[in-house]
Amino acid sequence: MSALIFSWLSSDVVVSAAELPNDPEATQWSYQTTQVYRAWEEARGSSQIVVAIIDNGFDETHPDLKDALWKNPREIPGNGSDDDRNGYIDDIYGWNFGVQKPTDHGQNQSSGGGVFSVKHHATVVAGIIGAAGNNGRDGAGIAHGVRLMNLQVVASDGAGGGDIAPLIEAIYYAVNNGANIINISMVGTGSAPAVRTAIEYAYQKGVLVVGAAGNDRADLDLSPRFPVCVDAFNPYTTIIGVSAIDDNRRLTPFSNTGSTCIDLTAPGIDIGGPIRSGVQNDEGVSYASGWNGTSFATPFASAAAALVKSVRPSWNVDQVVRTLKATVHHTPSDDERAYQKAYGSGLLQIGRAIEYAKLGLVPQARLFVEGEYDRSFTAPRRILVAGAGQSMYVDVLQGNKIQVSAPYLAHALTFTPLRDLQGAVYYAVLRQKDTREQTVTVYTAEGVQKFQWSVPAKTYVLSAADVEGDPSKEIVLMASDTGDMTIFALDGVKVGSFKGVEGFRKGFMTTKSIPSTGRDEIIVATELAGGVVQVRRITSLITLPEVLFETPVTSLGSIAYIADTKDAERDRIVFGTDRGVGGVVTVYTVTGIMTQTFRPYDLSFRGGVQVHAVVYGSEGKEHLVVTPKHGMHTLRIFDHEGVRVLDRSLEVVTTPEARVITAIGAY
Repeated sequence: MSALIFSWLSSDVVVSAAELPNDPEATQWSYQTTQVYRAWEEARGSSQIVVAIIDNGFDETHPDLKDALWKNPREIPGNGSDDDRNGYIDDIYGWNFGVQKPTDHGQNQSSGGGVFSVKHHATVVAGIIGAAGNNGRDGAGIAHGVRLMNLQVVASDGAGGGDIAPLIEAIYYAVNNGANIINISMVGTGSAPAVRTAIEYAYQKGVLVVGAAGNDRADLDLSPRFPVCVDAFNPYTTIIGVSAIDDNRRLTPFSNTGSTCIDLTAPGIDIGGPIRSGVQNDEGVSYASGWNGTSFATPFASAAAALVKSVRPSWNVDQVVRTLKATVHHTPSDDERAYQKAYGSGLLQIGRAIEYAKLGLVPQARLFVEGEYDRSFTAPRRILVAGAGQSMYVDVLQGNKIQVSAPYLAHALTFTPLRDLQGAVYYAVLRQKDTREQTVTVYTAEGVQKFQWSVPAKTYVLSAADVEGDPSKEIVLMASDTGDMTIFALDGVKVGSFKGVEGFRKGFMTTKSIPSTGRDEIIVATELAGGVVQVRRITSLITLPEVLFETPVTSLGSIAYIADTKDAERDRIVFGTDRGVGGVVTVYTVTGIMTQTFRPYDLSFRGGVQVHAVVYGSEGKEHLVVTPKHGMHTLRIFDHEGVRVLDRSLEVVTTPEARVITAIGAY
């Protein structure tokens, strides 16, 4: 029989009465390291957001919890009738799913160096999430404006174990009765298909489940636990798995790990919270510190999700998950696989998550993408300008400039979606490893590392295209010093290559799915000795590159391909110049006829321009985006004919290494 155990560890604690006014225990290291105080500047939680605590039943009479209770609005208390016809009679604050009723008021153990009973477990968890704030007693929950649903599935007799069936029923109850977030600070072993089905049901209904990693130092990749691992092989996240760190931001010795189960990490050592019926015991204690375990890291993530939902109640599970995972603190690691296994995306940063939610941003991946997407990957809404040590998004529709940070930026990166044969979407990033090697890292759409492999250290242009003729895309690397091109599968297997052109000086590459042919093309513009630019097209690995045209261009600086959805004769290849010669844009047909040349900025601008094609406007047509390659200037968008259609007063700050990349998709 599958069984559940709490994800907590006992600890020797010294308890002292809380005497200071205004939540004297609200100050603790765990709040500081997860940016709780920063989050409170923007959000405290909404009474419209309900967090279900599936546990051993928290103390509904506790002074710090009694006013935070979810109350069933369709049930009349004490009339012995199932008024709302949900199958449960007088379920006012939640439900006890057939286990011991918590009647152990006043039976706390002595504070004289002993350990507290597990019967306090749910009360501590509930308090971390939603204990009352600004009432002058004990602590304050991270999301102390939300409502807490009390669902007991494990006995509160100190044993800390239970059967799986009540957990499944409790998940369905929470979803069907209005919960937005479900906290499960427990783990179980064995097969749990019914739990997986229940959590998938929650996901489909827009309810986010958060689960503890567990405390037995297990490798969850080898020995999975439920519910934390039920979505291990899903292309999307249905449950956020939380590991635990100590006050040095190191993984605790007890926390389970697993690259397929852990999504993020949070504090799990010396955590404080309310304890069961403490005001009725001999010492008059209602709060205690010293709680250890992933049980108490998990409610940090649940509370963060509740705050995000409070700010953006219409957001679905994917949007909340991406916001939490993409705004973490991620310490650069020499071994990203090991980092992900221990910490997932990184350390929860609640303040940053709330700031993004306030702006309406849904970051896509933890390292580089900070924009909004949908599953169709169409119509970009934001444009990422990425430079060495900084990045920013420009909201094309709203005209807002949003400065965002990244732990470290890549030498080359592509956000062209790399679909595999099953339709899952990935993104590839190239960055320097050491003086001899660079690494190509392939991330899932949620920013979780999937593959990583090495290439020789040099400057590359990175893109993606289907050159094998199957539904998946390959990763394309072009060496900037020779023009040599190498094609890789997502896992790093080399599938083809092309030599650079004789007389190569420098080159630029772009990839495009051509609507008129339905195939991907790689377009390479190579500047040769003598100032001639040769444009070649590659459509497959089994055919030689086709020379489209040659033309004199002064100091090639960038290339873009604008495809017309209906008329292939209107497809355009666009060049931007490098710095020193002035910002000039030149537009050609695919047969080499120059249709126009223009300056996107005034004659005093000498910085060179970066060009890129994006879908813009309600008709879904591709337009030309121009930003400066260096310095500061205005972002501008032009149509096929070079007519300016957007001229926002946006100062786009870039660096010599900057590039513009389209964000794929928009809500």
